[in-house]
Amino acid sequence: MDVRMTTLIDIAEAPTPTPMSLEALLTRDSMCARIARHLLAHRGQWIDGQVLSKLGGYAAYRTRISDLRKAPWCLNVENRYRHMKDGDRKWIVSEYRCV
Repeated sequence: MDVRMTTLIDIAEAPTPTPMSLEALLTRDSMCARIARHLLAHRGQWIDGQVLSKLGGYAAYRTRISDLRKAPWCLNVENRYRHMKDGDRKWIVSEYRCV
């Protein structure tokens, strides 16, 4: 059996990854990239979460937006929500925008 121990020297000599530019990230065909392209194309405009859920997946679009706020994306995405009522029917509208 060949066992190799990793030492601090090995780690120190390992190449450091270079961060990807936003332009490179946007060329990807990922759900995050799809949402990011839409938010950036409509910068400053509030976009309904239902629209973004179609781009990033119904059950996961909020997690993907959270990911866009972190490295390597580092986008400034704001969220607001409004309570709506029509007779007995109540719902919440959640909207996002990139500033």
